[in-house]
Order: sequence, then structure tokens, then C-alpha cells
Amino acid sequence: MHKLLQSQLQTHLGDLKKVPAEWGAFLQSITEAYQQADDDRMRLRQEIADTKRGQEVSRESEQRLLKQQAALVEIARGKIINESELTNMFPDLAESAGRALEVERTSIWLYDEGHTKIRCSDLYELTPNRHSSGLELPAAAFPAYFRGIEIERVIAAHDVSKNPYTKEFVEIYCKPLGISSMLDAPIRVGGRTVGVVCHEHIGPPRRWTTEDQTFVGSISDFVSLAVEISERRRAEAALQSTISDLAHSNAELEQFAYVASHDLQEPLRMMASYAQLLSRRYGGKLDKEADEFIHFMVSGSQRMQSLILDLLDYSRVTRLVKPPVPVRVKTVIEETVGNMKKSLEDSGGQVKNNVDANAVVIGNSMQLARVVQNLLGNAIKFAKPGQPPRIEVSAHRDGNYWVFAVRDEGIGMDPKFYDRVFMIFQRLHTQDEYPGTGIGLAICKKIVEQHSGRIWVESEPAKGSTFFFNIPANEEGQQAP
Repeated sequence: MHKLLQSQLQTHLGDLKKVPAEWGAFLQSITEAYQQADDDRMRLRQEIADTKRGQEVSRESEQRLLKQQAALVEIARGKIINESELTNMFPDLAESAGRALEVERTSIWLYDEGHTKIRCSDLYELTPNRHSSGLELPAAAFPAYFRGIEIERVIAAHDVSKNPYTKEFVEIYCKPLGISSMLDAPIRVGGRTVGVVCHEHIGPPRRWTTEDQTFVGSISDFVSLAVEISERRRAEAALQSTISDLAHSNAELEQFAYVASHDLQEPLRMMASYAQLLSRRYGGKLDKEADEFIHFMVSGSQRMQSLILDLLDYSRVTRLVKPPVPVRVKTVIEETVGNMKKSLEDSGGQVKNNVDANAVVIGNSMQLARVVQNLLGNAIKFAKPGQPPRIEVSAHRDGNYWVFAVRDEGIGMDPKFYDRVFMIFQRLHTQDEYPGTGIGLAICKKIVEQHSGRIWVESEPAKGSTFFFNIPANEEGQQAP
């Protein structure tokens, strides 16, 4: 309508000279007003178009963000990460990331053991909907890119030809494939870079949004978690295999020790019997050197018998295991001290039993009695010369365990021998100084560990020793006898 009015005004412009000047100015202002209105209308139409386009872009961005969030939620719920092998995890991770980010190519790369190159574990291509793997990139050929994945959280190459980390790929990799933009995030486990997740856009350069970069950072975190889980599972499997092999080996060794010690007893008993017979019949009737030889034969055979019996005893520790039951340790100590009455009387020793009557553990009373007996026996044996043994047994609660202590005032030992004394057949003194086979503490260690506990010692030379061991407490409320 305003154009019609403007046309009519133009038709009568010739008449403007015939009217007063003030009317001419008035009509000119109307013409300019209509022109301004027309300009405003065009500008408003452009603004509406821009607003609609902006709304479309906003909707597209919002939809893409929702896709990204849905992908992260799916991964976080464990549908992908719980796969047992990386070969199963990576294709799902790559496809989920590629679809959510709407990029043509998404790939996951891992370093080799020498950290000299990365190998494509999985490449997902969106349009053909296919997976592949195997391509390798040597670090020496692309130093800028490999430096970038070591120091950056995300490499956002809006234009690969202009980004300092990706421009070295342009001629030999990006152009042949039509890649214009890349968005890569390093995979890090324990502070070390183990690979990279790559997102490659084909077509006009794409400007990666903050949300896009946050998304790929999250994807790389999930891949890092997948790698860490896989490494832990492999380590656990290797450890379990080692434990199984060790258990099998120990079982074979125990069986061998049991059979060998059992079968050796009869011939050794015969040797010892004849050696003693020689000593009785010919002792003092031959020369001094012969008497000494006979003595060596008798003492050696007796010592060998002791070793074999102790070895047989050691092998039986795990062979004769009864189901664990509540055990009142104070009662076990009282019975053990009663059984050792003769040894205590001969040595003049005294045992003070300060263990609380409420100290009830889950275990085997006979085996625990064996531990107490061996520790009391050592305290008697290694008392200071000329001093009767003074021994105290105590206990205290420590979390889910009862900790027991057998303290003496004997000769003690150097701290450097703390571990050695629990090893089988390891002795700190000669046979002439203190008789024995060096197997008693090894048996104690085996029994305590079989009860899910541990045993250790604290000592100083000439100041006595304290042997500690802990056993799980009775938490189920069962009554001990």
C-alpha cells in the first residue's frame, strides 16, 4: 500500500512547485518515511529468518547434546564397560561416540609396549556402518601430534590444515579421506598416556562446541576406565594362575614330604637300632677313635629321626584340618601349660596366663594348642643360663582380631633374624648349644596363616623376646566350650 502512495506522490512531484514550500517539505518527509519503513520491513524479515535459523541450530545442538548425554548414561550404566575384553568394549564405545557426536569416523588407538607407535584397535565409520582395525601410526613420523596428545586434554582441530598438532596429517591422511576437522582426546591411565580417541569430520570444516569437547573428554575417560579394568583383570588372572600353580606345587611338596618322611622312617629306624647295638656291644672295647665313630653314628641317626618326624609333623598341619569352631584361648593355654608341667618343673619356669576369658576366636583348638606349646617350649629352651624362665601370655582386641603375645625374659635375638626364625630348618644356634630341628616356628607360622592370621616377633639380644600372633575373633555369637 505504501508503494502505491509513494507512486502517486511521485506522479504529482511536478505539482510540488505550485504549492507552498512548507507543503513540499511535508510531502518529502512522507516519502522518506515510507522508504525507511520499507527498509525496516526488509530488516525485520531478515531478522525473523535469522531467528528461525538460530532456533533450528539451537534445536539441532540440543538434540545432539541429548544424544551425547544418552550415550554417556548408557556407558556409565555398565552396558559397555562390563565387557570382559577390550576387543568387545572398543567397538561399542567407538560406535556409541560416533553416533552421538555425528561424525563420520571414530577410532580408538593404543600405544605399543615400546611407546613408539599407536595401533588402531577399532575404527567405526558412520555411513557404511562398519568396523575395522589394524592401522598403525609411528610417533617419529608425526612428532607434533604425538606431543599434543601427551600434554593436551583435548585437541580441537576446527580446521586440520591450521591446527599445529594436525596439519602434518593433511596431505597424507586428511585430504585423501576428505577429513576437514578432528577432535581427539588422549587416553590416560595412572598419569601415563596409553592411547587416543579420535573423531574425524568429513565435509566443510566443523567448529567444535564446548559441549562436543566435554563429551569426547568423557569418552576418553570411559576408555581409560575400560583399559584400567582390562589391565586389572589380566593382572588378577595372572595372579590367580600363579596362586593356583603355587597351591598345586605346595600340595605336591607336602605330599612328597609326607610320603618321603613316612617311608624313610623304617630304614632309618633300622640304622639307628644297629648303631645303638654297636654302641652297647662294642663301646669301650675298641679304641677311642672307634668309640667316637659309633657315637657319631648314633647321634646322627637320632637327629635324622627327629628331622623326619618333624617334617612329617609339618606336612600334616594342612592334611588334618577340622572345620573351624569357636575356641576359648584362655582354656587352650591352661591345658597346654598343664601338659608341659614336667618341662616347667625341670626348668623352674613359670607361666602367667593373663588372657581374657572373653578372648574367643574361630579356629582349631588342637592346632592353636600346638602354636602355644611351641612358643612356650622355645621360651623355656632359650632362657638365660642360670635363670628360671618367666613367661607371660596376654591378649588384646584389635578390630576383628584377637592379638596374643607370648613374652619371655630369655636370651633374645638380633632384629635382623626376625624373618629367618619362621623359615623351616633355619636355626640361629648350633645343635650343641640348643638342640632342635628348627621347624617349630615354621609350624606355628603355617598354623596361624591357616587361621587367616599372621605371626611376628619383637626382640633384643639379652632382653627377651615377644612373639605375637593374631586370629580372627568370633563375631557370630557362637558359644565356645
